[in-house]
Amino acid sequence: MSELLDRMWAFLTEYENLLGSGAPIATILATVGGALYWIYRRLTASKNPAGKTLLIDQSASSGNVAIQTFGSVNVHAGSIQQETIVGLEFQVADLINRGIINMERFQLDDAEKLLREAWSRLPIRAVGNVYLNLGTIYFSRKNFSLAEEYLSAALQINRDTNSKPALATTYANLGELYRHDHNFEKAEAYQMKALAIEEALGRKAEIANIYLNLGLVHASQCHHRTAEEWFNKSVSLSKELGITSQVEKTRKCIAMLRSCPNYP
Repeated sequence: MSELLDRMWAFLTEYENLLGSGAPIATILATVGGALYWIYRRLTASKNPAGKTLLIDQSASSGNVAIQTFGSVNVHAGSIQQETIVGLEFQVADLINRGIINMERFQLDDAEKLLREAWSRLPIRAVGNVYLNLGTIYFSRKNFSLAEEYLSAALQINRDTNSKPALATTYANLGELYRHDHNFEKAEAYQMKALAIEEALGRKAEIANIYLNLGLVHASQCHHRTAEEWFNKSVSLSKELGITSQVEKTRKCIAMLRSCPNYP
């Protein structure tokens, strides 16, 4: 963790010098991060309208791992030369866009290379989201130690920057990671933290996904009735939102739960 943070700080110092504006680094990061976010939104609008969370389906029995794109970034005024940053914005936006497309296609080696390249050019808030995506890649590869390292780094950054959507996704992904590690107490605690944030944000599709994840936490412990309650909540909300794929996936989880020999 310390090495990761040292590398980030070295990059940020170099980044401030590169811009050469003399503005406070917080202003530089907020301004460039905001511009980068909106360019990214325009580049990906046809694939991902409104910048919603993308999902990787692991399997009917293992839940979803959410891949977080850029979250909201507050833009503050700063005296940054537009000519200096515009090329950087488009380069980074293109790298992340291509990385996420490769993640959707499960071309994880290519996605990792693109996201690592983007990492070297990003402001701090966006670095947290790259760590989140890299952690998700390692989770998909079942490299749980590296997944935890990157997701934990993302968690620290997203807490520090108060990036709520990214923070909720990080908690949810770590919760799913801890479920696979049979650390059920921590898994449930992290899913509940994610749920509280998503409820405050009003992101209903993400709430339905967390209901599914909470059901899986309890199903993994043979808490059949509690698991089914969470699954049913996910089905109900997903039906309300018209998310057919989520309804079908969660119903498969319910069917598997009911097929258990010790199901009540």
